[in-house]
Amino acid sequence: GAKPTPCPDFTGQGLVEHLVGALARLAGMAGDPVEAPTDGSVEERVSSVATHAIDAWRRVDPDGSVPGPGGTELPASFLAGVLPLELVLHGWDLAQGSGQQLRLSDEVVGYVRGLAEVVVPSARGRSFGDEVTPAADASPLDRLAAFAGRSPLAA
Repeated sequence: GAKPTPCPDFTGQGLVEHLVGALARLAGMAGDPVEAPTDGSVEERVSSVATHAIDAWRRVDPDGSVPGPGGTELPASFLAGVLPLELVLHGWDLAQGSGQQLRLSDEVVGYVRGLAEVVVPSARGRSFGDEVTPAADASPLDRLAAFAGRSPLAA
């Protein structure tokens, strides 16, 4: 609902709308546009549009290029990397905002961290804030969030 999240511009509900819209746009960039779903639970909406976007990207040649935001051609591999990054980081944001914990294997977090190291630096100041220093005992997922400019909400 209206709870804060680590994204200063978004409450929980606003973040859900942003994520659903971003996933729909990513599906369109992969050549298979979809309307952002407005009905159903958060889980149903995110899962249906994420599934559509993932299926669309599976059909894209990773060595080719696709029209990115604003129509500029970008490497398909770069934009494909945005999809898991959106899901993981906004999943973390939503978990923080709702007092839950996002549980992902270190292997998945490591893979997405590799994507983040390509995607995040080029979008700092727009989609991502400056890197923050994680807590000494931060989990790999919290370290990924810190790299993307996010700090955990105070408990």
